[in-house]
Amino acid sequence: MRKLAIREKVIRRIEAIEDKPYLEALYNFIEASEPQEPYRFSKEEAEAIKEAKAQIKRGEFYTQKEVEKKMKKWLREK
Repeated sequence: MRKLAIREKVIRRIEAIEDKPYLEALYNFIEASEPQEPYRFSKEEAEAIKEAKAQIKRGEFYTQKEVEKKMKKWLREK
């Protein structure tokens, strides 16, 4: 099927949609598909990322299982 034919079919289908949340979801999908400039970290964000990477190298982090265990314990105490 040619690109123009596909476009026309899509337009007809969109024009028939009455469901606002569905239309909003379509719109958001289309917007997200547009090329965007890469996000630029602020100086503070870049420093925080640098520090987080250093903490990981030093082993200063919790695994997912450790976090789950701590959360279960914390929730039992509440």
